[in-house]
This record gives sequence, C-alpha cells and structure tokens, in this order.
Amino acid sequence: MNLSSRIQEKLTEKGWSVTELARRAGMQQPTLHRIISGVTQEPKIDSLERIAKALGVDLQWLRSGKVAQRPDSNAVLIDTDFSDEETSTGMFDAELPFFEEVELAAGDGKLSVIENSSHTLRFSLDKLSRAGVSASNAACAVVSGDSMEPLIPSGSTVAIDKGFKRILDGEIYAINHDGMLRIKKLYRMPMNRIRVVSENHIEFPEEIISADDLDYFKIIGRIFWWEVVRTPNIPL
Repeated sequence: MNLSSRIQEKLTEKGWSVTELARRAGMQQPTLHRIISGVTQEPKIDSLERIAKALGVDLQWLRSGKVAQRPDSNAVLIDTDFSDEETSTGMFDAELPFFEEVELAAGDGKLSVIENSSHTLRFSLDKLSRAGVSASNAACAVVSGDSMEPLIPSGSTVAIDKGFKRILDGEIYAINHDGMLRIKKLYRMPMNRIRVVSENHIEFPEEIISADDLDYFKIIGRIFWWEVVRTPNIPL
C-alpha cells in the first residue's frame, strides 16, 4: 500500500471527500490532489504533517506504512527551585529553563517537547564560561528512569548546550524523539544513520536511527553537566 492508498483508505473510513480533507488540513485542494494522485512524488514534510493531523494518524505510518515502536522516554520536567550553592543570586547567575514533554491539544496522547521558561535552575555564569557555553544556549532537564544508570541516575538534573548539536561519538545528548525527551549517548554511522546507546545497555538495547527517520529525531543539544543526588536505602 502506497501513500495514496493510505490516504484513500482513511478518507473512505471517515466518509470524507478530498475537498473535506483539504479544508481540515488547511491545504489547497490542487496541492492535495497532486499528492493523492501520485503526481507529487515527494511531498513536503509540512504537507504530510497537515494530512496526518487532519486524518488523526501517525506521520510515520502515513509516509511508510510502518508504525515504529516507541522507545523509552527518559527525561521529564520536575518543578524545582534550588540554586547553585557556589554562588549567590544576582548578576553572577543565569536562570536556565527546563525542557519538558507536554500532551498536544488534540487529546490523542501525542507528546511534544517544549522549553518551559517558567521553571528554571539558577546556574553559575562562571561554570557556563568554563564549559564554553553561552547562557542563551543553556537549558536543563531532569532524567527519569534507569536507562543511563549508573552514570546518570534517575532524578539527576542535566544541563544542555543547545548550541552544540554536532555528534561526537560517545558524547551524551538531549534528544526530541518524536515528542519524547530522551538523554542518550550518540554515535555516527554510515549512510547518515545514528546509533543511540544507553549506559544501562543490558536492559536497554541500542537503537539505530535510519536516515528516513531523522525527521522524528532532533538533537536538542549536548549534555555538558549533571548533578547527582542519591538517597540511601535505609532499612526501617
């Protein structure tokens, strides 16, 4: 089944005409007709996103007929209000926003990664300078889950350099993976593929992101700092 057949299948299920789909997708009818008829062999990703949203289907399924298994999401926002103990508040600090996952307004369970400036972490400008990171490019996230243990335990706060998206093999990055916020080691591979590796590789096998899937795999930035706070298991 090709792209045209998948669109036609959903139109039949919903009882819609091409005109109705064009209206709901906010597209010109001739543009949509060229996609459905196959005249446009490689539609723009923006057009496919509009069609997928209007039909209520997964974008990857619309493009390829395949629905990828969703990998683990291992970073979330935690409402926090602590500061860098080495500095006091004021001109020597930067307020770093947190990244978080939010559910899209459509209510279909799909997630999106946003930068939330209402939740911040006070961070030393001196530390940013020593790391070679501009305050305007710095942000934070909180790791959730044990896929990066023991290196980065669950609950750790990580700092992200949004200005550094180039992959250096073995470095740790924050990733927007189809609406999920993830913290992983990345490696470059031939044919424009990316190897995604967890520190806890026994429980979380490595993944290979193909060139065709890079539209859903966006590097937010390199992790340049993290803070670990461990609570001992004290028997009662």
